[in-house]
Amino acid sequence: MSELKNINISGVGRLDGGAYDKIILSGATKIMGDAKGNKIIASGSCTSFANLEGGYINISGAMKSEGGLISSDLIQISGSTKVNFIKATTLNISGTTKVNNDCTFDKVRISGNLNIDGSCEGRDFKASARLVIGKLLSADIVEINIEGKSSISEIGGEKITIRKGLSLLGFSIFPILKKELSCDSIEGDTIYLENTICKVVRGKNIVIGEGCNINKIEYSGTLTVDKRSEVGERECMKN
Repeated sequence: MSELKNINISGVGRLDGGAYDKIILSGATKIMGDAKGNKIIASGSCTSFANLEGGYINISGAMKSEGGLISSDLIQISGSTKVNFIKATTLNISGTTKVNNDCTFDKVRISGNLNIDGSCEGRDFKASARLVIGKLLSADIVEINIEGKSSISEIGGEKITIRKGLSLLGFSIFPILKKELSCDSIEGDTIYLENTICKVVRGKNIVIGEGCNINKIEYSGTLTVDKRSEVGERECMKN
């Protein structure tokens, strides 16, 4: 069996697809067919009409893709990226990323802006970002530092923590943007919320911190509500 070759395209170029060891794309590149590589690095301006699949994938600069990104290991995205879907073991996103369909992962770390039209599902989700997720965000661990006006249709998990975002120095990353998360429903075992507007919150042990507006809370363990938040109906589900 022959060894996989490397391909390096710089300047204005075109990749018709295929399987390689390393794929290095810089400058302005068009990807016309599905491409696989153990290591894929794309920088500059990249337009794709197919899927990119690999072990390690690093996307920087600007990418617009009608296909998806698929990785058995790590995907790192920075700059401005728009893709159809993402499947990754570990996903690191910075800058601005738009996903037209679903995003699946084991572990994800996000900063900047993330917009997903579909669902976002995995094990460990942590973000300091402005988030827009059209369907369900589901993970065992959900930790969100809100940066800017955000919305997620539904959130489900074991431990859910949502806070008003701050930088490491205690100052807002985006100081002029309102830090607020809107949801239809949040459901988990342990829930802590700040600056969250939600129709229904369901869980075992729930803490409502400052700046929240919750229509209804259903809890089976403990409930604590900050006086700076508004809560409508409270229903204890203990047997």
